[in-house]
Amino acid sequence: MAVQTIAIGAELGDATYAMPAIKALGGAHIVCPDRPWNRESWSRRCLGLKRLAEAQDYIHSWNPHTDQKIDVDLTGYRAAGTRHGELIPLRIARWARVKVDITQPWLAVDPDPRTKGRIIINRAPRWVGSGSMPYAKIVKQFQKELLFAGTDDEYTTFCASYGPVERFICQDLMDVARAIKGSELLISAQSSPYALCEGLKHPAVLEICLTSPDVCFHRPDVTHYISGILKFSACGKDFEEEGEPVKIDRTNPPPGGYRVTIGTKTLQDWDFLRLEQM
Repeated sequence: MAVQTIAIGAELGDATYAMPAIKALGGAHIVCPDRPWNRESWSRRCLGLKRLAEAQDYIHSWNPHTDQKIDVDLTGYRAAGTRHGELIPLRIARWARVKVDITQPWLAVDPDPRTKGRIIINRAPRWVGSGSMPYAKIVKQFQKELLFAGTDDEYTTFCASYGPVERFICQDLMDVARAIKGSELLISAQSSPYALCEGLKHPAVLEICLTSPDVCFHRPDVTHYISGILKFSACGKDFEEEGEPVKIDRTNPPPGGYRVTIGTKTLQDWDFLRLEQM
């Protein structure tokens, strides 16, 4: 039987979260078309995932779209709308009309031995939290263990904001995935390194974006952080520090018309974040 061609889009994290659906569809050649609803220059940016994607046994090739015939188009998955509490991989699977098991890894890589016993950290400008995450305190306690994996701008901004850390140079997302796999822990906001971390089912501390909490996988080895006291253990050390207090003005919702409701439980008991449309 001929191998189908599937189109994917949006951004690197979305493409990673599309992989369970691709696997459930029986594997495919993947093409990445430029569309108005995709990130600018997506057909070029997608190449950052090419080496990692093609290392998976269910992805036969991964390329920009030129004139290939498309059998299944997943680029418009956001048109399916969002259900309360629905994670991105489940939303894509609903669009593709397949069932997926997101409790199991969908990425396989060899660990990078250079990150053994280290903590990979990343903070990109998109999909970050409220600003309360105690990154400066994390840097102070784990400075010798931290390795920053990210772009030049991300690294410069992070060090200027929270203190200097060692950088781990990565050429593409295969390098990032291998660094995470070899490490003890990932600390990240809701950016593409966290999508890789979920694909690997690796321990993590996740800074949650209040307006888009759609990658909050509930695993015993993931700590979700919104505000208050952050607790986690790594590299033989216990971390317990309070971040900056979060103030939410419920009388003045942000653009898009949302009111944010946060549970009153402590961080370790926290189990829900609800977005209610006004």
